[in-house]
Amino acid sequence: SFVATGVDPAVMGIGPAVAIPAAVKAAGLEANDIDLFEINEV
Repeated sequence: SFVATGVDPAVMGIGPAVAIPAAVKAAGLEANDIDLFEINEV
């Protein structure tokens, strides 16, 4: 699955807080279905 989302660049570093729930929902899953999140914000 794929999802595109973003946050204001003034608040750099919180992108995963928005992107992860959106991607999980797009995949038809819930956060509890995932054992490990590896986050690499570039």
